Amino acid sequence: MSNLRGRKKSIIVISILIIVIFKVLVARNFKGEVNSEVIKNNLKIRINECKFVYENMEESEEKYKKLLETEEESFKKGVYSSALVQFYIMKNDDEKIIKYGKEAVENYNKVKGGEYYSIEEKENLAWALFKTGKYSESLQKTSELLQIITSSGNKILTTDELKDTEALVYSMLLCIYSKLGIFDKAELYYNKLCEIELTPQLQASKGDKIAMSKTIYAEEISDLDLMKKYAEECYEIRLMYDKEKGNKSADSVILNLAIANVKLGEFEVAIKQIKKSEEFFISVGDSYGISNTYFVYAQYYAKVNQNELAIEYYKKTINLYNELEDYYNLQLSVYEFIKFLKENDKKEDINKYYEIFYDISKKINESKDINELLSQIINKNHELNNNALEILENESKSDKRNIIIGGIVIIVLSVMVIRMDFLIKKKDESEKILEKVANTDYLTEINTRAYGEKLILDEINKNNKFSMAIIDIDNFKNINDSYGHIFGDVILKKIAKKLKESIDSKDIIARFGGEEFIIAFVGKDKDEAKEILDKIRIDVNNIIFEHNVKASFSAGIEEWDKTSIDLVIKKADELLYKAKREGKNKVVNK
Repeated sequence: MSNLRGRKKSIIVISILIIVIFKVLVARNFKGEVNSEVIKNNLKIRINECKFVYENMEESEEKYKKLLETEEESFKKGVYSSALVQFYIMKNDDEKIIKYGKEAVENYNKVKGGEYYSIEEKENLAWALFKTGKYSESLQKTSELLQIITSSGNKILTTDELKDTEALVYSMLLCIYSKLGIFDKAELYYNKLCEIELTPQLQASKGDKIAMSKTIYAEEISDLDLMKKYAEECYEIRLMYDKEKGNKSADSVILNLAIANVKLGEFEVAIKQIKKSEEFFISVGDSYGISNTYFVYAQYYAKVNQNELAIEYYKKTINLYNELEDYYNLQLSVYEFIKFLKENDKKEDINKYYEIFYDISKKINESKDINELLSQIINKNHELNNNALEILENESKSDKRNIIIGGIVIIVLSVMVIRMDFLIKKKDESEKILEKVANTDYLTEINTRAYGEKLILDEINKNNKFSMAIIDIDNFKNINDSYGHIFGDVILKKIAKKLKESIDSKDIIARFGGEEFIIAFVGKDKDEAKEILDKIRIDVNNIIFEHNVKASFSAGIEEWDKTSIDLVIKKADELLYKAKREGKNKVVNK
C-alpha cells in the first residue's frame, strides 16, 4: 500500500509540473520587451559570417574551428558554430549539423536574447534530426521553435517572418506524421502548408525543405505522380542555389526523384539519377546518404530483374545501416530483402536474415524505440489536437500559436513523463497499464511482434501444445500502390479485427510485420487451426471494401514439435509461401 501511495504522489507531482511548465510558457507572452535593435544587429553579424561560408567554402571549415578553439565570448562562439552549421549544410553532413547546431544553441542560451539568435539553428537541427531518424528530438526542436516565435510576438519577428516560421513548423510536422504513418494528421498539415502563401524570401531560402516535406508525404501515401512533382520542385530549387553559390548540393536531393522514377518504371532516367546521387554522397563522405543510395540501387535492380546485383546492394545496404546503428532503416531494408528473396525463390542466406530481423525487432522493442513510442503518444493526443484545431478556426493568430504550443509541449512532456514513469515503477498497477500500451500495435490494436513472441515463449516454457500460423494479405503492395496507404491501413485494421474476433481468448495474435500476422492456436493441432482459418478466410473474401475492392490472405500452419520458436515460425513461413505459389487465398498445413 505504501508503494501505491508513493506512486500516486509521483503521478500528482509530475502532473503539477506539466501544468506549471505549460502556464510558464503562456506567461512568457507577457514578459518585458527585449531590446530588438541589439538583437537585430547581432543577427546581422551571424548572417554576415554565414555569408562568408557561402563565398569561401574551401577555407571556412578550418577558419571557424580555429576561432572556436580560442574564443571565450558565448555569442561569438554561437556565431562560429552557426557558420559551421551552414558549411555542413552545403556538405550535406547531418551529423555535423547536429553537433555544431547544438553547440550554437547552447552558447546563444548563455546571452541575453539568445533564444532569438537560435531560431535558425532550431530549424536546422529539427530537419537534420529528422533526416537521421531521431524523430523525438526533431519534434522537441520543433516545439522549441514554436515557443520562440510565440514569446517574441511582433517585438522581434515581423509578420512575414512569423508566417515563414509557421510554414517551416508545419513542414516538420508533415514529415514526422508521414514517417510515423499517421496519415490523417499528415494530410491536415499538408493542406495547411498548401494554404500558406510563402514569402519570396522563404521560397528562396527554404523552399527546398518545404518541397522535400511534401515529397516525403506523397511517397508515404504512395501518390507517385505527386511525389515526382515535388521531388522535381525540390531539385530545381537546389539547382538554383547551386548556380548562385557554385555548389553541387542538388545531387543530394536527386535520389528522391530517382525513387519516384524507379516506382513509375522510368528506369533509364532513374539509374542516371542514382549514380549522380552516389557520386555526391561519396565525395562528401556522407555514410547515411550512401546507405540510402545503396537501398535505391537494390530496388532498381530488383525491378529490372537483375537479381544478383539486387542481392549485392541489399547486402551493402544492410551492412552499412548496421555499422551506423540506424536500426529503423536496418529493419526496413532487411524486411524488404527477405521479401525479395521469397518472391524470387532465392534461398541463399534467408535464415540468416530472419535472425537479423528478429534481433533488430527485439532490440527496438526492448529500447522502447522512439518511433513507436511517439506513435502511441501522438495517437493518444488526437483528441487534444482535434479540439485545438477546432478552436483555431475562431481565435486570433497569437492565440493559435499558444494552442499549438500547448499541444506540442504536452506531447513532448508526455514522452518524458512516460519514460521516467517506466524507469521508476516496477510492481504496481500503472506498470501493467503502460506495458499494455507499449505492447499493442497502434494501427491494428493487436499485440506487437515482440510481445506476441514473448507470450508464445511462455506457452513453450509451460510445454503447452499449439499450432503456429503465419498469415499474409495477398497482393497488398498492389493495393497500396493503387489506392494509397490510408486505404491499405483500412484493410489491415479490418482483417486484424476479424482475426482477433474469430479466435479463442487463449490464442495469441500479433502483427508480424507489414501485412503479415502470426497466430498461436493454443491447445489445437494444425487441422483444427486450418479449419478456423479457412472460415475466417471465407469471411474476409465476402467483405467488399471501398472502390469495390475485395481482399484475401494466404496462410501456413505448423504444429510446435518441442523445438525453438524460430524453427516453428520458419516452417510455417515455408508453408505460407507454398500457399502463395499455389495461387494464393489458401491455407496450407502440410
